Amino acid sequence: NRKEKTCRGRRCKSKFSKKCPSVDNIKKTMGKDMEVDVCILNQLGWVDTEGQAVEAVMTADLMSLPTEVSANLSEEKVDTCAEKIVSKMSHSKKRCAKKYTAEEVSELSKLGKKVASYKCFQKQFAKSCQGFVREEIYNFFKAKMSQETTTN
Repeated sequence: NRKEKTCRGRRCKSKFSKKCPSVDNIKKTMGKDMEVDVCILNQLGWVDTEGQAVEAVMTADLMSLPTEVSANLSEEKVDTCAEKIVSKMSHSKKRCAKKYTAEEVSELSKLGKKVASYKCFQKQFAKSCQGFVREEIYNFFKAKMSQETTTN
């Protein structure tokens, strides 16, 4: 009696190996990673319950910021940054793309673009705010120093 050999090598790999997760797993992982961010955006009124951006609220909020901050926020910069990230993501997972349907690739691409755009906006916003706060602190201490020299 010959025993069946246990599964080894290429013959055993399913359509989705560990290196190529299913679309549902990718969506779940992205959902978990973005959970806190989506909650914050929802509380701000920037996204609705379906996760769609509410442009009018976002624009109004951003325009209410000091011009030194809002002037540094650019949709073009966010788009360029997001395109780079999506390109890197798709390039690094090119092998897996063959295992997904065209519809799944399109869905993942849209989702990737959304997440990348948000991350790029977040980065740009933080940079802009840091610059503004740095300048405010600098001006505060500069004023303090000039007050001290005039009183002495």
